[in-house]
Amino acid sequence: MMKIELKKIEHSPSLSEETEAFTAHLYIDGKHAAYLKNQGTGGMTDIHPTDQAGAKMVWEAVAYCKTLPPQTYTGFDGKEHSLAVDLQSYIDQLLYEHLEAKFQARMERAMADHIVIGHPDDNAYRTLKLKFEINLLLVHPRGPEILTDILRTRVLPQLTEGQMVMNTNLPEELLQKAGLKEGQYQQPKARNEEKQVKKTGRRNHKGPKP
Repeated sequence: MMKIELKKIEHSPSLSEETEAFTAHLYIDGKHAAYLKNQGTGGMTDIHPTDQAGAKMVWEAVAYCKTLPPQTYTGFDGKEHSLAVDLQSYIDQLLYEHLEAKFQARMERAMADHIVIGHPDDNAYRTLKLKFEINLLLVHPRGPEILTDILRTRVLPQLTEGQMVMNTNLPEELLQKAGLKEGQYQQPKARNEEKQVKKTGRRNHKGPKP
């Protein structure tokens, strides 16, 4: 199996129009093979090999991608479609995964002392700043009551269709007590872990990410 990676990714949201504007280094099997650049105006990503050895690796990656199973996706018509994989689409997928992971990390940091509101399918959200971190409020005698009141009076009335409270660090009982129904909040981490234990019979013992 060939290992294809993107490193030193520089993303430019302000320049991203039809496509994501970015630059990156393309690594193949641990070696720097090419420089990547997309202007963000809808064109394909430019692939510039580092040298002759890099060009050879790029062509090998092109051939390798053609052997991969097609990608499947749900179209605007609600139907499932498939698309043949090539090196360009493989790079696009790697970039998407990088941006998604970066977005999730940024949102999780915001959850520490904000109520985060958004749509699960959009890479956008808005926040309501709290005076104290949620983990401190949850152990304070009046903290859960304060959080419940904020959710009931300041968050719930502002939720539009499809939006939800994205926080996974709030107990489900507290969310429901505030009047939120399933579909209006993300499943808390504790509940997701319980589901995983029931499904696999074991708990993930990995430590927290840095």
